[in-house]
Amino acid sequence: MSILLPESDDFKINYKPTDIDEECFFLLYHLSVQPSEAKNLETEQRKWMIARFMAQKEMEQEAVTRHQLINQIGPDLKNFKF
Repeated sequence: MSILLPESDDFKINYKPTDIDEECFFLLYHLSVQPSEAKNLETEQRKWMIARFMAQKEMEQEAVTRHQLINQIGPDLKNFKF
């Protein structure tokens, strides 16, 4: 996994993050996990949490899209079960 950061003369990073660094940042940023908690997770558990989060977000987006489509179609299908 590789993340591109903006580069300018004012903002230079020489550190090359590892996959574990990227996974820990994801957990810190999206799930509010503490740094020590993220580092202490087993590799497979950390990867599962990230995959589970991504799947959850995808399910939520599908639900939003489905409701938007229902609202566009009109009131005739609002009680239709999918």
